Amino acid sequence: MRLCIYEDAHVEKLEPITLTRPLVQVWLGTSTLLDKFLKRLAPTCWGLWVRPQLRAYAQEMFPGVPVNETAWLRQEATFLVNARWLPPANPCLPDEPHVGVCSDQIAYMRLSQKHSDRLHADMVDRFEDLIAGLPQRPVAGSMLRYPWDIVSLNETVLAEEAPLWVRTNPDACLPSGIHLVGNPGKLYLDPTVSLEPPVTVNTCAGPVILDRHAQVQAFSRLEGPCYIGPHSVVLGARIRRGTTIGPGCRIGGEVEGSVFQGWANKYHDGFIGHSWIGEWVNIAAGVQISDLRHDYNTVPVHRFGQRQDSGLLKLGAIIGDHTKLGLGVLVNTGSIFGIFCNVLPGPSYAPNYIPSFCRYWRGELRACQDLNALLEVAKKVMYRRQQTLSPALMDTYRAIYIGTAAERLNYAPIVSKWVLRATA
Repeated sequence: MRLCIYEDAHVEKLEPITLTRPLVQVWLGTSTLLDKFLKRLAPTCWGLWVRPQLRAYAQEMFPGVPVNETAWLRQEATFLVNARWLPPANPCLPDEPHVGVCSDQIAYMRLSQKHSDRLHADMVDRFEDLIAGLPQRPVAGSMLRYPWDIVSLNETVLAEEAPLWVRTNPDACLPSGIHLVGNPGKLYLDPTVSLEPPVTVNTCAGPVILDRHAQVQAFSRLEGPCYIGPHSVVLGARIRRGTTIGPGCRIGGEVEGSVFQGWANKYHDGFIGHSWIGEWVNIAAGVQISDLRHDYNTVPVHRFGQRQDSGLLKLGAIIGDHTKLGLGVLVNTGSIFGIFCNVLPGPSYAPNYIPSFCRYWRGELRACQDLNALLEVAKKVMYRRQQTLSPALMDTYRAIYIGTAAERLNYAPIVSKWVLRATA
């Protein structure tokens, strides 16, 4: 199978998750979406079609992989797969030309050579012309529509992917000092994992998976289904069910039903519930992110200038890359913070919506004017973890800063009504 994973116009509705990265790089369950496509579809060769502003960054991340190359697409018959489609574990894709439809949206297109010859640079905007006349078939799986779908689907995906991990080491001996509650066959420990007893592991509701070089310090409690990613450290924390911690994170306090994209720092006590946390986010001591309304109604979300019902009983916050939450910040249910936000304590909850590159302090929301200063801080933060801010990623941040300027102008003058704002 020859595969091209493409981003359609709807992918921008997944911001801020997709603001700084191709969607295929987002973590869900025990891996990125790209890993799932490659494992479940098993292509012989593959390429990407991403938003133009992310092309250079994608080429840097995936050297040698065709990115937005029309000539490569036209060479042979190709499966065009929507990056928002989460395929089932064992998809069956007929080889004849057709369109796979999931939840009334295009999941993939199996194109013949004749159809591939018609591909061009603005193909994403003209799919209707491209697939005219092709038969449509319903397919299983899920379509990602909103950023909180990553949070709501995570526990289910963890359970689905667990057998791939547990079968690889079914007879592993339990290290001393580890108190296991539940089925030992649902505990997967990579040989490089470091455990400092006492640690409690509960697999009654699902598997607990610790990936390579993960560290779990004393007095931690891990409740499945959950996944601790490569080189992440759990610091005496309570990791509750439905949680994915991506690579390079430091996690303390209590976390429930949340996804950490990677390299986040939540070293201290505090609660995070049913949230998505971007890369290089720093969460100070005492930060509390609420995920449940007192009236038990579904959580509304404010985005794109409108109030929208998430349909979820529990939803905390969606927090973009490089955002920092100061000591004791209170974050209300259904909050969305962009990238490079600086959120400091105020007289009440932080605003439910903060645009990218903004600062909130003492009830005032202000736009950050010095992008170079923010990038210098980002370099220092990444250097502390032996990572570097690449030129392509820096250019991406600069482009986003320019592209979100109008939104900051609209939101930054609005101060007083945010101060006492509640979700209701």
